[in-house]
Amino acid sequence: CIRDRVQVIRVDDPLGTGGGPFFTGQYVVVGDIEDVGGVYGWPALTDAPQLGTTTRIEVNDRRALDAVWRNNNLWITTTIDPNIGYDPTNTGQATAHWFRLNTTTLASIFLADQGNIGGEDIATGTWTFFPAVAVNGTEDVAIGFAASAASIYGGAYYAIREFGDPLSTVGASVTVQAGVDWYVRTFGGTRNRWGDYSGAAVDPADDATFWIFNEYAEDRGTVISNEDGRWGTAWASTAPLQSLDFGDAPDPTYPTLIASTGASHVIVQGVFMGALIDAEPDGQPHPAALGDDLANLDDEDGVTWVTPLVPSQPAQMDVVASVGGWVDA
Repeated sequence: CIRDRVQVIRVDDPLGTGGGPFFTGQYVVVGDIEDVGGVYGWPALTDAPQLGTTTRIEVNDRRALDAVWRNNNLWITTTIDPNIGYDPTNTGQATAHWFRLNTTTLASIFLADQGNIGGEDIATGTWTFFPAVAVNGTEDVAIGFAASAASIYGGAYYAIREFGDPLSTVGASVTVQAGVDWYVRTFGGTRNRWGDYSGAAVDPADDATFWIFNEYAEDRGTVISNEDGRWGTAWASTAPLQSLDFGDAPDPTYPTLIASTGASHVIVQGVFMGALIDAEPDGQPHPAALGDDLANLDDEDGVTWVTPLVPSQPAQMDVVASVGGWVDA
């Protein structure tokens, strides 16, 4: 059985303070997702068709285009041509693909999840390419990508994978900007280069909202060397996904995890206690209730006791809050 692999290179001591940098490489098996052959081990990716012309849009090759390392997961995006056994719907089409590699043990990284973004909900026979990835504080994932087909012009799109979604799945494709004309700019050569890259980022203001940046085919414009293709840049933000703040008391003594029906609250931007606030995908149980402090931010500084708690005696506490309110005791 042929098994495809992803090469990961870890860089330790990148600034050289301890004699580095040190490079450690390993190959992570990801299964049989593509057919083999061609000069580099795989057949070349077929360029994307577009409405209005027989000239295709170049999708480049299979090199990793973007990566995010967060919460012991390494998310990687690339473009593949899935084989019929892995994804018969998109076989023969350039298809945006993502990997999630578990890096909890750096010496033995392994595949935790992967999937395609076929774009068939945009148009039948859609090519998807140049994907970018971003991961927010609750481990939701946004993947921006370009898409084109014989029935549509080249445009900019994205898809969201929320934490807890079934393995290998993403949400529906969302349009950033659909193409409005066909695009040909070879500048006298044979390659109809696209912008090659897209961008995805998390808004630092809330660590939840995603921003997507990409290229789309604009109205044709100035003629140069008998070609008048023109591209534009589009961007969009997602509505803030619902972020939750969980506790870190020991579970199950004090229900903390989702599986134990642990307490949580929706984070409302601008409404918080203390100086810091963060979101988690689940409770962070710890014997000493330090799980959230160790895994994320110490955001339990909203209430501090000025005097010791003594039964039947008054005590003084300080409360720091972003808005007015009251404390029930």
